[in-house]
Amino acid sequence: MIAPDQALIGGWRIGGVEVSPEDGSEDLDDVTVVPGLGLVDVTVDVHAAQWGNLSRLVAAVESGLLDGGVAVDEDTVLVVGQGGLVVGGRGNVWRAVGTGGDAEAGAAGVIVSTLVG
Repeated sequence: MIAPDQALIGGWRIGGVEVSPEDGSEDLDDVTVVPGLGLVDVTVDVHAAQWGNLSRLVAAVESGLLDGGVAVDEDTVLVVGQGGLVVGGRGNVWRAVGTGGDAEAGAAGVIVSTLVG
């Protein structure tokens, strides 16, 4: 979670609205994005399907906290480096990308897809 330029480190609410289960919040109330280590240029959330954290990533993108990111299921790996991204393991890697709308005007959207290994 801390390897990206922007690290999504936890939380379960945005603007007081529940966007994911509290159990996966890392003891943070508000969804929190902080500067990361800068080892990769894509924000990563974890335990996507298993803990309900995919919805946290989607909400963070929709609200404008992030431009986009990926959420990785348990028992799954996303290998980054030279060349294309490689997905391995039993689960999915989910990609969330903002549509470029204005969140404050109610016109924001998010496209969610899975990366294929």
